[in-house]
Amino acid sequence: MPALLRLCVLSALSLPFLLSPAVLATPSNAASIPFNPNSAIPPVPIVGNQLQSATKSIPSLNRRSGTVPAPPGGKSVPVPVAGGNVPVLLGRRETNAQRMKRGLGPKKPNYAYPKRALHPRASPAPCTNPTGYVRAVYFDGQGKEVDGYIGFAPNDFGEYPFTPTRTNALRVQLNNCGANGGPFDISSLNGIPNEPFLGLIDGFSNETPTLGPGSFNYAYIGGTSQTPPGSVPLVQSNSFTDATNLPEAVESAVWELGQGNVLTAAWVNPDNSIPPEVLLYVPSAGTFTVTGDLAEFRDTFGPAYPITFSFVPA
Repeated sequence: MPALLRLCVLSALSLPFLLSPAVLATPSNAASIPFNPNSAIPPVPIVGNQLQSATKSIPSLNRRSGTVPAPPGGKSVPVPVAGGNVPVLLGRRETNAQRMKRGLGPKKPNYAYPKRALHPRASPAPCTNPTGYVRAVYFDGQGKEVDGYIGFAPNDFGEYPFTPTRTNALRVQLNNCGANGGPFDISSLNGIPNEPFLGLIDGFSNETPTLGPGSFNYAYIGGTSQTPPGSVPLVQSNSFTDATNLPEAVESAVWELGQGNVLTAAWVNPDNSIPPEVLLYVPSAGTFTVTGDLAEFRDTFGPAYPITFSFVPA
């Protein structure tokens, strides 16, 4: 019931009592309302405790008190502050403005992702280029296995020879860090000082530096300067030219390391093709070559035996 209507009903119910002689005596705590001569209703004195009881039911607009209804999704509880009680909603996040109104500091940040401890991570081990020797194994004309190494002392034509002992073997370093499975250089550590790479040199008897089926063309294994991986033959410094003063094309980044540490070499033709090739030991020269046709090479230069190179770390 509205407060004003409630006050009117209360006054109407109290009117017979207030008109009684006992009440008209107007006790000391009564408040008298001036009489309006134009009104049909005489002045009615209202006792102070009755006025106080009536006004208690009228909510004040200037004073915070009691508990106000909570909006949907929250529960309201009164929190005392200076000047009255402030309803605080439970079940909903309180804003920083509401907290500051209550004299509190701002809330701690609520991150959307879970916190996790940071742990030091082990850095990957740096890649190191391995060192060792190149083992050389072939089967001679009688089918006997011959085991040895690439030797460190070149012959008169600047070609690396076969040696049966590690004492005279060429010590090398595989420069395969960052090769990602592609061709790489091999450095000679105790070989020809001014030609530091174990590479391929275009054969002196070749008409063109192109290897492949139907041709005896070949490449020596000797000391070379460096060429890029996948490069076609380049005429530049090499041990054969140093020994003979005859210019020849070379390739250095021709090596790949396979299963069981097997080393293979691939000569790139001037047209960028790479034909099937075979590594050979040529006993008449005591050295190694690469050719694209074993039968044609043997028909031209005599006995030659396929040979397997493998890397021996040391």
